[in-house]
Amino acid sequence: TTLTTTGGVRYSWTPATGLSAANTSNPIANPANTTQYIVSGTTNFGCIAKDTVLVTVKPRPTINISKADTICVSQSVQLQASGGVTYAWTPAATLSNSSIANPVASPLANTTYTVVVTGTNTCTNRDSVNISIRALPLFSVSGDQSTCVNGKARLVAAGGTSYSWNPSMYLNDASSNNPIATVPGPTLFSVLISDSVCNISTTLATNVRTDRAPPILAASKSNDIDCVFSNARLKATGANQYSWSPAASLNNSSISNPVATPAATQQYTVVGTDSVTNCKSQVNITIFIKAPAAPKAYIPNSFTPNGDGLNDCFRVKDFGTIKTIELIIYNRYGNLVFQTKNSASCWNGYYKGQPADVGNYVYYVKISNDCGEEIQKGNLLLFR
Repeated sequence: TTLTTTGGVRYSWTPATGLSAANTSNPIANPANTTQYIVSGTTNFGCIAKDTVLVTVKPRPTINISKADTICVSQSVQLQASGGVTYAWTPAATLSNSSIANPVASPLANTTYTVVVTGTNTCTNRDSVNISIRALPLFSVSGDQSTCVNGKARLVAAGGTSYSWNPSMYLNDASSNNPIATVPGPTLFSVLISDSVCNISTTLATNVRTDRAPPILAASKSNDIDCVFSNARLKATGANQYSWSPAASLNNSSISNPVATPAATQQYTVVGTDSVTNCKSQVNITIFIKAPAAPKAYIPNSFTPNGDGLNDCFRVKDFGTIKTIELIIYNRYGNLVFQTKNSASCWNGYYKGQPADVGNYVYYVKISNDCGEEIQKGNLLLFR
């Protein structure tokens, strides 16, 4: 407020606190509390007079206002203010009544509402509250997918707080936003996506097609297990990736041709995966544990050591794993022409450094392994 005094040519106000100037006739007073100001006026003749003025400071109303809030599109919220006798809210366009303490706000966008509160002493105060509009959720579902018959596909939905998929029988979790589907054939899935905050929902759909062909898988084995063969090599074909089970008796369960060493007759299952389509197939194969049997030797009845690279050397073949071998060959005169205890050796058709005569020879073979022992005798024809 402006203080005004007259009657002198010079003035001095006390206290100077809260005054714009202490030596003018009309200072502006802005005291923090009720204050009595004393002014001294002096004339040209040096005469002095004093007067006083009381500036009463009235308190502003103390406002209590509602907290900031976030609402959904098309929703309303009630504002609340207290501490005065009259109220004036702005902007008024989206309020039910801008002149009451608790109007209902229906903003179309983020809005800051300001209220001017007038107390019983006619003093005013102001405060504001922010009301934000929550953006509508963006509901979505993954696009159509291809898989194999009984193959898997990952479904994905987004934007909601809860999900409900159908048909649920093919899903590992029908209430998840990203369940895994295992389908026996082409399947149309729908999902109800709900938002519990704004209480809105929608239903979207996606297809899972079963138009991918599974790999044509085949499995084989090198042999069964006996006293000659202590292990067997398995082999799978038709896929890019393989997984054998049980893995305990395999040297590597993730390759196409693992070595198996089972302790008993064992059925193995191999799952083959096509790395392009991710489709899978599986087949079974059994390795049998056979009773011990004596070794069986294959002995040719003739050979042609003529240097053509075909059947040039006489040897014992196909007797599996052996411990010992003895091969003896005699000519028709009873002379020893060849003898060895090395399974890798063979008779090249020479006798005493010269090509042996064409004709009949007699052989004697004795072989043994963990299964037993076998002796064979017979005739051998040498041709050139």
